Amino acid sequence: MIEKKDKENLKIKQEIIKKYKLSEKQIDLIKKINLFAVWTDERKKLEFKLHYYYSKILLELEKRYNIPYINLKYLFTEELSEVSQGRDRILRITNKRINKDFMVEFRNGQGGIIPARRKNKILRELSEQTKPSEIKGTVACRGNKNFYQGRVKVLFSPREGDKVKKGDFLIATMTTPDYIVSMKKAAGFITDEGGVTCHAAIVAREMNKPCIIGTKIATKVLKDGDLVEVDAERGVVKILKRKNERDKNKFKQNNKARD
Repeated sequence: MIEKKDKENLKIKQEIIKKYKLSEKQIDLIKKINLFAVWTDERKKLEFKLHYYYSKILLELEKRYNIPYINLKYLFTEELSEVSQGRDRILRITNKRINKDFMVEFRNGQGGIIPARRKNKILRELSEQTKPSEIKGTVACRGNKNFYQGRVKVLFSPREGDKVKKGDFLIATMTTPDYIVSMKKAAGFITDEGGVTCHAAIVAREMNKPCIIGTKIATKVLKDGDLVEVDAERGVVKILKRKNERDKNKFKQNNKARD
């Protein structure tokens, strides 16, 4: 089935190249984009394998040392060798991480937890930088027109997909196959990360829905219910009205009606 589809796609590509008389440079670019798409899938395949085997290791450690799996997940890889040094110590370290917000940084392949004071400073600086009235990214798919309007729903997990209604714009750091049900309902997608071969971009082209990728800050700036205008030609998302502004206006109108 897959081989048959690949042959059909190859035939279509050859017909397009012939029809539009593409240059060698353009053909070479198409081949490179195809290769990037394959590499993306191969990378994801390797990631899934790594997650699977890492989970198997954690389950074995849980069994041997009677340390809950959830606690083991909050250890850095280099800390796993310390589980044999005592269950109580590991629980004390990981329970602090489970019960509190914390920020992690990686330098030279080593992970570390950022101290609370520095974490709060970073968050304040990010908050000050992420209050624009518009967001810019890369157009992965234009859809069938240049401009769109709609409310946004910000998803940090596929499990939040139920809040996406027909006509909403789905906002995410990046989508995965788990988001498909929500993506079918959404009018379009806006992501923090990704390139032209990422999951959101591929699905958008398959569904012919507008998609802006690589905005870096969409999930930080946009809130559920915000009204946006999406320029699918230039990759610009303009915030027309904040949800809290709408709620304030509604509150004022209700008060006037009572008066």
